[in-house]
Amino acid sequence: MIDVKQVVFAKGWSDGMKERLIDNGIEVIGVDDLDDIKSIKYVGKKRIWQLRKYLAWFDHYEQYLIERTNNYELYRLDNDKIVIRFNLEFNNGLIVNKVIAEPSANGFVEGRLFCEYNQKLVSLSFRVSERSCWMENIRIPKALQAVMKRTRELIVGK
Repeated sequence: MIDVKQVVFAKGWSDGMKERLIDNGIEVIGVDDLDDIKSIKYVGKKRIWQLRKYLAWFDHYEQYLIERTNNYELYRLDNDKIVIRFNLEFNNGLIVNKVIAEPSANGFVEGRLFCEYNQKLVSLSFRVSERSCWMENIRIPKALQAVMKRTRELIVGK
């Protein structure tokens, strides 16, 4: 069971969709409630499928949650991997859904960024040090650099 406010972390769900659920009197969502959600206007099969995936994710990794804000959920797994789930949109058509990162040698943090670019699913490697950010095949927006640096801070423990 998740709070309706968490629905924005499921891919394809926005604040507008969250408000639509609240307007229909839904405050807590579980797998059993998906049939009720299907009857709400503009909630199609793909959004229900993404919500079902998020519910399964949250049920499995709920005990690893260490921080939740309105913008992201942060999980620290047993193997020191950090997973950040969010729905971050940039002007150039980039939508970031999830970051998975772990520490590597010499204070670097390496990981993968899972996103959508021009409506195609993309997975990009990145590396962050104290002073620099590197990502394959893309010019990194400043907000995304801030996300990667925050990821490094959380993993290194500063």
